[in-house]
Amino acid sequence: MLHRIFQQPARATDDELKQSFDWISGGEGYVTVMVDLRTLQLEVITQGPQPLRDVYLNVIDPRRVQETAAIVNVGTVYPTVLRHLDYRLPVTGDSTSFQIRIYQTNGSFTEFLNLVRQDTFWSMKSIELYRDRDKKKLIP
Repeated sequence: MLHRIFQQPARATDDELKQSFDWISGGEGYVTVMVDLRTLQLEVITQGPQPLRDVYLNVIDPRRVQETAAIVNVGTVYPTVLRHLDYRLPVTGDSTSFQIRIYQTNGSFTEFLNLVRQDTFWSMKSIELYRDRDKKKLIP
């Protein structure tokens, strides 16, 4: 009898397997990129209950690709924790736009940031975020 118990491997349920996979991959979660409008430094936070590991950003001003293209290694982003990154947007003029490609374990996303200067301060004109695999708009 004891011999039979040790012969049969423990079997995880489908729910347990999904929970483990979601914990490793980030599930359906995604990173949102924001800007501290005082310093123009990027900030990130996850939208989802699991941490997102091995996150990278590719930041580009489409009008000045050669001067602005940058890869930012974010690392792990934990739920409900706003992370300030050591990266400042290279802005010029009175308005600017950035395309930010977000690469993470569970897929890639594209965010569009549009900023406008009002007197000596910057403000967010618009922000949009899309999941690349199905082009679903996550932030209108």
